[in-house]
Amino acid sequence: MKKAVRNVLSVSLAAILCILGTSEMFATRVIAADSAQEPSSDDIALDSVSYIHYQEQYPQILNGQQITWESTNFSQAEGVENIYDKTLEKDVLHTDDESVVRWKFTVPEDGSYAILLQYCPLEGTGASISRSLKLDGILPFEEAYNLEFSRIYQDAEQIHSDKAGNDIRPEQEEMRLWKSVYIRDSLGYFGDRLYFWLTAGEHELELSALQEPMALGTITLCSVEEKVKDHATVLEEYRAQGVPVIQNRLADGLKIYEAEANSSRSDLTL
Repeated sequence: MKKAVRNVLSVSLAAILCILGTSEMFATRVIAADSAQEPSSDDIALDSVSYIHYQEQYPQILNGQQITWESTNFSQAEGVENIYDKTLEKDVLHTDDESVVRWKFTVPEDGSYAILLQYCPLEGTGASISRSLKLDGILPFEEAYNLEFSRIYQDAEQIHSDKAGNDIRPEQEEMRLWKSVYIRDSLGYFGDRLYFWLTAGEHELELSALQEPMALGTITLCSVEEKVKDHATVLEEYRAQGVPVIQNRLADGLKIYEAEANSSRSDLTL
């Protein structure tokens, strides 16, 4: 009798262990499947090289070419709407916070191209606008995953002072202004623009929303070297325009501007 009871307990214990093992294996498989379906930003970034290593892989060639197209001329898009803009007097592309837009374009010559984007912030939560960029379906380098585009703010009223003479920070309001900016890394480590190596032929540009809506105007690929004029050249141009030369001091005395009395700012904390 005791032997029979021991046999029953042994079989029951083995069955329980088998069930627990199967459940754990199943849970592991489910977690692995879910992770494969929804890769995190860290996983995506690890698949790409840094911008420094990306530059080392390709020659730096500015060929003088410039390619421009309207954002409304997309090949594929989700979460977008064509809207007529009174300021630009043309249709622009409104992209929501989950949008994905792709454009096909043709490059006439191999070279390093910066991307100039015309955009206008749209009403959202007030956070920075973020987009991820791919070329031909591939994230070219880590810094292209999270590209930030600033909003524009101004004082909603004049700056007032309290009884002690301290300035009171006025309420801020967002401005709906169009800006043209080069795509750059969000931390500003690599100057005012990033360069993308493109070979001659057809390519595809993709912008995916990470957060916040924005309107898009024209998109320009630039492979042009911008030359900064020296002081002597600028001085001669001013003289030719009849701009007077002021010696020692301004004609009406020193001009002092308060830093907080600016016309616009890119962040609420400024």
